[in-house]
Amino acid sequence: MIYTINSQLKYNSEDGSIYGLDNLSEPIATLTPVLNRILKVLIENKSQVMPRDRILELVWDKHGLVSSSNTLNQYISMLRKLFSQYLNVDNAILTIPKKGMMLSSELLIEKEESKTSDKILEESTKHTAKPSHTIDRKKISVYALCCILIFICISMGLYIVIQKNSFQSIGFYQLSKINTCPVYAFKEYSDKAQVISTIKRQVARFNITCKNGDYFYYYDNNESTDYIKHDFLAKCNDNTCVTTRFNF
Repeated sequence: MIYTINSQLKYNSEDGSIYGLDNLSEPIATLTPVLNRILKVLIENKSQVMPRDRILELVWDKHGLVSSSNTLNQYISMLRKLFSQYLNVDNAILTIPKKGMMLSSELLIEKEESKTSDKILEESTKHTAKPSHTIDRKKISVYALCCILIFICISMGLYIVIQKNSFQSIGFYQLSKINTCPVYAFKEYSDKAQVISTIKRQVARFNITCKNGDYFYYYDNNESTDYIKHDFLAKCNDNTCVTTRFNF
């Protein structure tokens, strides 16, 4: 709750901040929790005398604290000095012998219900309240990270599919025949007659025969200059393949 005191100060009983009317953006004083509870009790009961025992109960006992009448006197003295400094009121809190304490009639207290009250509450809490956009930024960051991870996964998947589909299928060509069985090669040879001659020598050397349903595959690495040259001839049927090799 916001209170106007003597048309000079604004007091926020929620956090104990006190503002001058000429500057509502920065408090001129901030009461400790105990001081704030004492002033709040006195203001809420400004038209009556508050017994010491009742003040001790509301300010200390109710909050699980232990105090004494001497401690109360010290805090009352602090409040008097504050009002003397900012309002030039020397005895803002009166001590009524054997009865208790009350605010002086020199303090004019009005409960603030205008937009000024909202402004003070906003100013007094803006440094401690957590900005709502902080949560939004975290949500946005998590969302962005998830999107990036999904994009990376999709990109990797597409890359694998494209790479897989980019391999060219290996073609083969009928090079010759061994009796009635076809001989296939994986490339076309310019010296086809010489390759056929090599295949015939390999057939004779390994006593290779042809049966119905057999077929042959021929391959060589004769274009390579880094390895020993080989000629391979594989005899295949629906179940197995048997390979023979020439070394050069």
